[in-house]
Amino acid sequence: MKKITSLLPFFLLASFISNSQPCTIPDSFFADDTIIVCQGSSYQLKAPLVPGSTYTWSTAEGGTSIDITYNGKYWLQISNGVCTKNDTVTILFNSFLLSPGVNDLKLCKGSTTRPLFAQGQNILWYADAIGGTGSPAAPVPSAADTGRVIHWVSQTIRGCESPRVPLFVKVIDKPMLNWGCFYYSLAVHWVSYYR
Repeated sequence: MKKITSLLPFFLLASFISNSQPCTIPDSFFADDTIIVCQGSSYQLKAPLVPGSTYTWSTAEGGTSIDITYNGKYWLQISNGVCTKNDTVTILFNSFLLSPGVNDLKLCKGSTTRPLFAQGQNILWYADAIGGTGSPAAPVPSAADTGRVIHWVSQTIRGCESPRVPLFVKVIDKPMLNWGCFYYSLAVHWVSYYR
């Protein structure tokens, strides 16, 4: 009887290992914890396809996808008889995105210039208020002649591009007393030194 009792745990463990199947449901169903929808009023949230599984969404729907029409936190439970896993995602419809911070610039005719600067993330520069292709390279204004030029700039945050804002560059004649250009030159060199 002692030999049978000592072999019983071994047989139970071997039986459990042979009858168990690995879980085929992924640990995470969504690429990010937060998904920002840039444009439109609906978004289709899709889950991975796991054959033979049941899908239960927080919206009480079944299936591998649901249509989202408002901001919120959504969860999904996938079960296949072997295991059950859950994942949660936040959906945000981005109807309001701040434009980058800009400061208009006044230059003296003939002065040395540097690339323009805008405060923000993933800055794009444009020649017009609408249309065209943006460039990540900041333009270098010309101070060869007097006049005014408008550069348009936007920022992109989590895949959503903000409205464009104008940055005005005005080139003026050097004043008789050159304090304005002196202070501008000093400021440009100070900013380029500390960037």
